[in-house]
Amino acid sequence: MKKRLAVLLTSEVVLAALYLDPRYNVMLEADQLKAAREHLLKLWRLIESNRSEPSTNTSARLPQPNLQPIETGAALENDELQEMLLEKEAERRERSTANEKESVIEKMIHDFVKDKLVDRSTDVLKYWEDNRLLKHQLYVLAKVALAVPCTQVSVERLFSGLKFILSVYRSNLTESILEDILVVRANALFTA
Repeated sequence: MKKRLAVLLTSEVVLAALYLDPRYNVMLEADQLKAAREHLLKLWRLIESNRSEPSTNTSARLPQPNLQPIETGAALENDELQEMLLEKEAERRERSTANEKESVIEKMIHDFVKDKLVDRSTDVLKYWEDNRLLKHQLYVLAKVALAVPCTQVSVERLFSGLKFILSVYRSNLTESILEDILVVRANALFTA
């Protein structure tokens, strides 16, 4: 059991889930806390990058300055330098905003382990539902981090049961029928 625990505690995914579980995060050592924080930050970046933005053109989001043509008579029809400068400014603003958001979530993640320990009989999912307004960003992370199944026994059991379904005598089953049978078998508890 200790060997299995040691292997589990090397997984960043498990460490992140433990980190966001206020009942058991005190079990983590300093290096495990650091690994969990780094994984949660990566996860947050993924979540943020997958959020849909209204426009992918960064220069279109910036208010365009009121540019006046040069009075010397040399009219600027297509000022490529000005366009490039506006694009660079937009990129810098976007990076600055992203860095500010990341520093906020980084502080929230870091400060979370300073919270008071919660009784181990508490339902961790209910804890996060109750705190979703106070710690919304952490709530979003917790929904993802705590969704990882503890074991894969149920999946392995389904695969081993597949040999009884797909035998030599049933080799003409289509893929969709086979999937349907597996779904019914996996959810037999709910069909009674």
